[in-house]
Amino acid sequence: MKNATAKEVMLKRIRQALLQKNDNPHPNFKETPLYKEEDELVDLVFVRELTAAGGKFLYCDGEIGLIENLITLTEVNNIKISMPGSRGSKIC
Repeated sequence: MKNATAKEVMLKRIRQALLQKNDNPHPNFKETPLYKEEDELVDLVFVRELTAAGGKFLYCDGEIGLIENLITLTEVNNIKISMPGSRGSKIC
């Protein structure tokens, strides 16, 4: 295989490795879950971890609650929102 590409050489090595049977190198390995089981609801764990890391979380119960919370956030933080193509007219 003097003129073989690097890809061909790699594929040949992979084929050879797949054909060879070897003993298990980790006979004492125990299957364990990737993530630990939580006693709490996942969304509650998320909120607690987010706020502990300094993040802010605002719960919205449906679309109307979301819109109301977004309006409140823009007012409290003095955020001005303009729509594309509105030529400077402000929504909030």
